[in-house]
Amino acid sequence: MMKMGYIDKTGLTAKDLISTNQKGALISVDTHTTVAQALHIMMQNDFSQMPVTDGGRIVGAINESVLYQQIVAHPDIKNKHVGEVMSAAFPFVDISAPIDSISAMLTSDNPALLVRDFKVDKTYIITRHDVMNALTK
Repeated sequence: MMKMGYIDKTGLTAKDLISTNQKGALISVDTHTTVAQALHIMMQNDFSQMPVTDGGRIVGAINESVLYQQIVAHPDIKNKHVGEVMSAAFPFVDISAPIDSISAMLTSDNPALLVRDFKVDKTYIITRHDVMNALTK
């Protein structure tokens, strides 16, 4: 069925996506981290986006597409703090959110979603890559 473009995704939830992609603790950067430092962390971890925190609370996000545009236009931006150039924070979804809802929320303006699992006190990130990975297994 997969070869013909029919993928049975019935019943898949955010919990299923994070259970197949347990990378450990969510990696984020603080608002006072420089753009150059944040880009280094993103490249080291092969991330295309990352949450931004302030005092341990998620307050924004950075993504490589936006940073690329900003750095090309203004190379000196690499010395600014992430808090000065960050985008809005990624939205949170419930751990029971169905994959259809998750897929619809992942857009070019919103490349990632956050999932909070209160039972284990952890926050996870879901990207388009995670959805595609789950649908092609």
